[in-house]
Amino acid sequence: MERSDFAAFFAALNGGCGPFRWQERLLDALLENGRWPDQIAAPTGAGKTSAIDVHVFAVALTADGCGPRLPRRLAMVVDRRVLVDDQYQRARVLAAELADPAHDVVAEAATRLAGLRWPKGDAEDRHPGGGRGQSPLVTGRFRGGALPARSWRDHPGACAVLCATPDMWGSRLLFGGYGTPALAAPREAGLLAFDSAVVVDEAHLAGQLLVTARQVARLATAAPEPVTGVPALQVVEVTATPAPGESGVSVTVGHDDLAEPPLADRLTRPKPVTLIPVPGWAAPGKPGKTAAAAADAAEAMLAGAAGHDDAARTVGCFVNTVPMAVAVAGMLRARKPAGRPLRVVMICGQIRPADLARLEEHYPGILSPQGSPDVDVIVATQSLEVGVDLDLAGIVTELAAGSALAQRAGRANRRGLRPLAPVCVLIPAEPLTDRSRSGPYAGEELTAALEWITRRPGRGPGTGPVAGRVAGRGDLDRDHHPGRHADRSCRGRRPGPGPAAGALGGIPCPVPDRLGCVRRAAHRRL
Repeated sequence: MERSDFAAFFAALNGGCGPFRWQERLLDALLENGRWPDQIAAPTGAGKTSAIDVHVFAVALTADGCGPRLPRRLAMVVDRRVLVDDQYQRARVLAAELADPAHDVVAEAATRLAGLRWPKGDAEDRHPGGGRGQSPLVTGRFRGGALPARSWRDHPGACAVLCATPDMWGSRLLFGGYGTPALAAPREAGLLAFDSAVVVDEAHLAGQLLVTARQVARLATAAPEPVTGVPALQVVEVTATPAPGESGVSVTVGHDDLAEPPLADRLTRPKPVTLIPVPGWAAPGKPGKTAAAAADAAEAMLAGAAGHDDAARTVGCFVNTVPMAVAVAGMLRARKPAGRPLRVVMICGQIRPADLARLEEHYPGILSPQGSPDVDVIVATQSLEVGVDLDLAGIVTELAAGSALAQRAGRANRRGLRPLAPVCVLIPAEPLTDRSRSGPYAGEELTAALEWITRRPGRGPGTGPVAGRVAGRGDLDRDHHPGRHADRSCRGRRPGPGPAAGALGGIPCPVPDRLGCVRRAAHRRL
């Protein structure tokens, strides 16, 4: 097995699609440096979940002792239950492929990984496809509302992929795992602090977790008698909104990567922005005018939505509060533009496994990139704002913080299959003040976001290709320095202004942290 086998390995596990160049660079950085990079800066839709594939291949490649000693465990951490489930499902699919490989390169990787999971004398009996059908890849999931995985503790030398929310992973790292017996807490803390790497996705939502994890990694190597033979915790920040001036090794998606047609389609297809002023936009307890404007925009967008053989024509409508979502969904369901009521699904709050199962049963594929042809409009709050792998025909959204607008727009034409995907933003007709508020968003961040989104149509491509453009540092400095140093409390505040790369304009910017402390917020954020 050689480094050059990665493309074939990746294609075998991804329906024949080979890796992007930046994914190849991630593998090379891992093998050359003997550790994970400090940061992965990739826009929405660039395939960040492929870190799982890179991890499995790299561990298999170096399992025979040729090459650096890489961490055996990879923790994928993200502050959204839906995305935790998505990554966990990806890990389980990969584990199933390794249990019964259909390609030679996958079979060789499985053989190498089997020697890590089971003792040498037992590896042949449990060889993939050889009787018991067990996978050499250990998987686990830690999130609220689901029984936490425990079997991963029994295979410290195996290649493993763990998927978790920040609180569930961070509490285990700090000897206080939720659902962990007291006698098992030291084992979990040790296994996560050594021979492990943690990839913190949507890192701007878990800033304090990054600080804590990096401090643990530093302390792990500063002990009077440090652990030898295995690497200490390696922390990877993954975000579409990297802050300027970050030090350390970084793997990024740059201009050269846009030479690849599939990635270029995802990142450069236009998302024209339309601003819709609404009188009384943020009137407390009076969603009527704004809800009507959102419903009108969604209905009009649906009429002209571009379809595709592998993508539904579903339009997304994102609002800031549950009452607004209820009002918009009610208005849309009462309409019959083609002689039948619109098929509307409303998704608000935390999504439990039972909710996901019910949605999938009624609307197969609704939360997948392919979507469901039986759904015309999805009305949602922040529940689907980050992490969900949707591919919508267009977006209607209330004005929100800049990062929220960017993440919402990132759900439109995610795979670049359509020629364009429109984005409509409902904005106040009246001037905003410091006392203005809409849901969790305060006047300061709404004002900054409004100033930014208002400037977009008049600069560069205007309302044309606003998706996925990797901007230069000059654009960053001109657009986003005013929001960099905003003072934000860790409680109850959303991330400050600043679009995510790959959504509205693709300009990276720093985003203030929302989580203040893993342990303090845990009971609210599980």
